[in-house]
Amino acid sequence: MKIGINTVTFLKEKPEKRLELSKEAGFEGVEILAYPEELTLERRSEMKNHLRRLNLEAMMIATGPPIALGGGKFCLESPDKAVRERTVQYVKDCVDWATDFRTDNIYLVTPTNRSDIPDSAKAVEWLRDSLTKACDYAKSAGVKICIEHSPGKLVGEARYLNQLIKECKIENFGALIDIGHLNMTREDAMDTIMKTDRLYHVHFDNNDGKNDIHTPLDVGTLPMSEVVKFVKALKQKRYDGYYSVELLNLQNPIKTLKENIAILKDIYENA
Repeated sequence: MKIGINTVTFLKEKPEKRLELSKEAGFEGVEILAYPEELTLERRSEMKNHLRRLNLEAMMIATGPPIALGGGKFCLESPDKAVRERTVQYVKDCVDWATDFRTDNIYLVTPTNRSDIPDSAKAVEWLRDSLTKACDYAKSAGVKICIEHSPGKLVGEARYLNQLIKECKIENFGALIDIGHLNMTREDAMDTIMKTDRLYHVHFDNNDGKNDIHTPLDVGTLPMSEVVKFVKALKQKRYDGYYSVELLNLQNPIKTLKENIAILKDIYENA
């Protein structure tokens, strides 16, 4: 079992500090936030050296925060062709960064609120076209691209994400399943994992069932029994990727993260 962290937990810190805090909390791998200004050639070299010194693995290039918080700058399903083209180029850059950091995984989100989409079929068509271009570029580099289902967005439910993966028929396009998001969309943890054919990554967090607040695993409306089912399903599926913790707004981050690592390890050992 490998446990990692989405470094968005330390978003306000400088990139190197995010790595240091992740190591201090006891993680083995990190999701590198894909802010273009942070991943220039010079900065990438510095971060790679820092990863080596800390004995941390870059497990994922994470575009979730840059896309979700980018104010529409990046969006694969945008009605604006220029935005879509810019985003495809951004994802291609992420592929190059992934290769440089020696990881084969990138994750994306669809930032558009479903309620703001006048024509869902058209939005999905734009998304599929953008994904096809990005994944084709990634395939030549041996990189996989996954989408994280985000409640209320174009790809909001895990069941819809899995349907999209089947319909797109793109070889290196898969799913990132977030158990906290399943809590919001009322989807069964075990059933979701068992029905996910291309499972590339997972996130662990909790919430109040309504807001995507990423609380610790033992704080929220998601019962621990669902976390147990989720882990059991991952073991049954022979998932061999990272178990990635994604928490926000922590008062005592190191202590809380260590506690969540212990919770996950205990569940895994007894599942």
